[in-house]
Amino acid sequence: MVSNPMQRKSRTSLILGIFIGLLIMGLVVAVLYLQLNETKKELEAVKAVKKSVYVLNEDVLSGEIVTTDMFSRIEVDGTAIPSGATSNIESIESYFLKDRDGNDIITVSENGVRNKYVEKNGVRYLINEDTENPGNYYITVNNQREEIKFETAPLVAKINLNKNTVVTANMFNTSDEKTTDDLRMQEYNMIKLSSELATGDFVDIRLRLPSGLDYIVISKKKVEIPEIAGIPSEGTIRLNMTEAETLIMSEAIVEAYMIDGSVLYTTNYIEPGLQGMATPTFVANEATINLITQNPNVVSEAATAIYNRYRDDATGTRSKFTAEINKDTDKAESNVVSKSQSEVTAAQTIRKSYLDSLSE
Repeated sequence: MVSNPMQRKSRTSLILGIFIGLLIMGLVVAVLYLQLNETKKELEAVKAVKKSVYVLNEDVLSGEIVTTDMFSRIEVDGTAIPSGATSNIESIESYFLKDRDGNDIITVSENGVRNKYVEKNGVRYLINEDTENPGNYYITVNNQREEIKFETAPLVAKINLNKNTVVTANMFNTSDEKTTDDLRMQEYNMIKLSSELATGDFVDIRLRLPSGLDYIVISKKKVEIPEIAGIPSEGTIRLNMTEAETLIMSEAIVEAYMIDGSVLYTTNYIEPGLQGMATPTFVANEATINLITQNPNVVSEAATAIYNRYRDDATGTRSKFTAEINKDTDKAESNVVSKSQSEVTAAQTIRKSYLDSLSE
């Protein structure tokens, strides 16, 4: 069949249009391929710089003990993490709190309270404090009490850290306070407390004399404020104290009673995780030094350090206390009797309130 010029022209235009369409389609496919290939390369490049890091699961306060369960492992862009980010938890894991058998101690937040558990053979056991022997801890296994001893110095945060913070090793310190066999929880109700003191704060216990002289008795202790029926005590605090610290504190209390106008008081650390322990400057008397050095419950290193402080008392601290006490010996002894009785009465009142709260 013979086609006229118009039909031939139409057919030619159609073929040309199809050809151009295919050509454009091919170019688009080629461009898309190149783009996909480039994107693939970029993804591979990003994947190549991905690093494993650990982030915090929860907010952590300065000075707070951290445990391995507070961390999660995630993959992030290596170029976006801070220098020194911990990609391997083992670099700091050796400092985490464990028991003497090497079992991990973990922290679990339950109803607003952070409880400590020990993991043994894949089972978690709640760590309880012995109420009759503060400072001693135990777990219950098959209805039997089993004593728990902490071996590793706890790891503490240097500063306040927020949830999802990428962990770096320099954010943490090992705790100044190690759990030793002679560590016990002591209660004190004769210390002037800072106005905003709260459980978890770290303090020095200082003794100020009426002359203005001021001495550090006990350094960097974590405070616990006991509660009765949910109400914090106004004047009582609990501190974990070694045997040597207890003896030193006992002498400081008595001498504070003996010297009119003297006061024992607390001072708070600003960043306890970052600040080290202050060096105690209070010097005990000879009788207390002898008691400490001869006491089998006192760790030998602590006894030696306290003895050296007494021996090297270049500033005459001990003689200044003796001079203050000897100004009026009769009144000093009378002060000790009356203030000690007030201390006992206050303790009995708090104890009664506690027992009454249990029966409500």
